[in-house]
Amino acid sequence: MRPRSDDKIITSWNALLINGLVDAYKAFGQDRFLEKAESVFSFIKSNSFQNGKLVHTYKKGSQRKEGFIEDYAFMIDASLQLYEVTLNTEYLNFAKELNKTVEQDFADDASGMYHYNEGNTLIAKIIKTDDGVIPSPNAVMANNLFQLGHLEYNTDYTTKSKLMLSAMVPAIKESAPSYSKWNSLLLNNTYPYFEIAVVGKDADILVEALNEIQLSNALIVGSKVESNAPLFKDRYVEDNTFIYVCQNTTCKLPVKTIDETLMQLKNF
Repeated sequence: MRPRSDDKIITSWNALLINGLVDAYKAFGQDRFLEKAESVFSFIKSNSFQNGKLVHTYKKGSQRKEGFIEDYAFMIDASLQLYEVTLNTEYLNFAKELNKTVEQDFADDASGMYHYNEGNTLIAKIIKTDDGVIPSPNAVMANNLFQLGHLEYNTDYTTKSKLMLSAMVPAIKESAPSYSKWNSLLLNNTYPYFEIAVVGKDADILVEALNEIQLSNALIVGSKVESNAPLFKDRYVEDNTFIYVCQNTTCKLPVKTIDETLMQLKNF
């Protein structure tokens, strides 16, 4: 008799898979990676997201349990990554929706972090800050807030992200390898961090080219249409595409080429 197979579909693990596929798409520009990432995302949203809440695992015909902070944190991250490469605002809106749920159901006022589960009836309150076989969900949430803060010029998000990071500095100093996701956030706060907004009819082409360069200290986003989002507002010009290099809401004059963009990054 063959052993039983475990075919449940775990939300957080699949979110990590989406991020890996998006990274592969950024590096190699092969559509199959992006198509697979969007397919996995669509399945998770259709089957593991109900009544505004994520479930931790999905299996057809089985009872579905409420999601943990890792499911929300990793899906927000995956949504933001997909938004950046596709320019599809539905991914951004989904990330923002999940983020509101996290703030409502998982925020721990005493520590400034997020606890592992919504309620504490079955599981004692756990606040996971170090990396294990998966990244720390609190570190991922701090990165999510950092990204959303820069996308929307939301200082509440960036401030909370920095407060979370500050609380972790002693632990990072003691054992840096256990806190790799925090280390990434620390680098983005220590060194100049840029917002690169590409606006115009060829925004997708230029965003793809910028992603291939692998700029680790920059948020790269684009819009092919007029938008009131802070990074795009009043920057759309019909039949043209411009690149805006910004830092902390201060932007250089718009340019049209990748080489000019890199020069502005170098000499900001």
